[in-house]
Amino acid sequence: MDICTIREVAEMCGGVLLQGNPQCLVSRLSRDTRTLQPGDVYIALRGVRFDGNQFLAQAEAHGASAAIVESLSTLPTNSQLAVILVPNSLVALQHLAESWRGKITPKVVCITGSNGKTTTKELTARVLARRYSVSYTQGNFNNHIGLPLTILATSSAHNVAVWEIGMNHRGEILPLAKLARPQIGIITNIGVAHIANMGSREAIAAEKGNLIRQIAPDGTLVLPAEDDFSKSLAFSSLIRTLFVGLGSGAVTASNIEVLSNGTRFIAHGFGQRAPVTLSIPGRHIVKDALFALAVGLELGISIPEGATELSHTPLLHCHPQLKAKRKVQFLDDSYNANPDSVMTALNTLSEIPCKGHRLAILGKMDELGAYAKRGYQKVAQAAAVSLVDTLVAVGEETFPLIEEATKRGMRNVYHIPDTPAAAQLLNSITNPGDLVLIKGSNSARMSRVIEQY
Repeated sequence: MDICTIREVAEMCGGVLLQGNPQCLVSRLSRDTRTLQPGDVYIALRGVRFDGNQFLAQAEAHGASAAIVESLSTLPTNSQLAVILVPNSLVALQHLAESWRGKITPKVVCITGSNGKTTTKELTARVLARRYSVSYTQGNFNNHIGLPLTILATSSAHNVAVWEIGMNHRGEILPLAKLARPQIGIITNIGVAHIANMGSREAIAAEKGNLIRQIAPDGTLVLPAEDDFSKSLAFSSLIRTLFVGLGSGAVTASNIEVLSNGTRFIAHGFGQRAPVTLSIPGRHIVKDALFALAVGLELGISIPEGATELSHTPLLHCHPQLKAKRKVQFLDDSYNANPDSVMTALNTLSEIPCKGHRLAILGKMDELGAYAKRGYQKVAQAAAVSLVDTLVAVGEETFPLIEEATKRGMRNVYHIPDTPAAAQLLNSITNPGDLVLIKGSNSARMSRVIEQY
């Protein structure tokens, strides 16, 4: 936010200022007492396992000048906090973000999709930083709490915003897209992530497609040329549409080369071309970069300019990341997993030059429901035809993966109960020069395999 008064904050969130100087100036809001800075507004959100209203003393001790609360029961005696009372802190946060969104005028790029959202967001923000002051989603703050916080972290000094929006149930994309009010929308792909909740890819496509109807009439929709839902999504709207892809599209790539420490290709678009070298390996990352370059073109940044930004900046928050430990290379893609993303990771594992053996350590994939067995079987099929020398499945849920891999003739196959056992196994079977993929849903905490190796 820009600097505003406590009274204005109370008005925007629909609360009542019970105490404190209404003219007190604030410019930042936080829901976490650990990240508060002097002068911040603390918003006391209530969750399943916590109640932010219980931490008002800590908020004041950390320098908060005001708090948005549902309850005064834990407010310290003689507290100097300015207090805004609301019926529901989450609703107040969303009202505050909606009010603030109406006061700022950045060109907004919204990104959704089953895979690649976060990487596309990071790459797009890098390209646009060439010419603009950019607000962009930190981490994966892409839900009904994260997007409002991201909007409130945007000031009038930002002339472009790159905001990620996600979902795992029906009805979540539309309110987020309405809040964001995008001029440009990207749908990275339609996969099977969260299919247990959604039921089918068709339902996922319909949910993701709710973004399109919130794009400004003079805006642009950017879609992947190779996705089988892209044509129907494009035909569902009169919004101008750009297709990007590895083999076809308005923005495309040639001469793709996966290196031991990155990816190199030539980007093409609207008569322009330029070489790009990314610090992350994998053919899939090329498409994410093409989304970023397409958005750059829409906002006046040439392909050569965008290529320079992508090539000269380390991509520290994108996935996967290459890590070395005891002369073994780890392809750390433990951030999350679904069948599509695991198959992509296996393909990347097979593409990276390697002097030793290739090993895949795969954990469970959440939110597959009735699709789980089929999902693990598809992953096993991909592993069997790739260059994977050893497959290790971690956790009881992954048994269908091992079963199918064995049926398909894979010899070095292990079923391990947990990450400590996986790390112990790796210690006994890896050698210098080996390349190890680590992949699984967040709940599997597969990154611990590297930590314990």
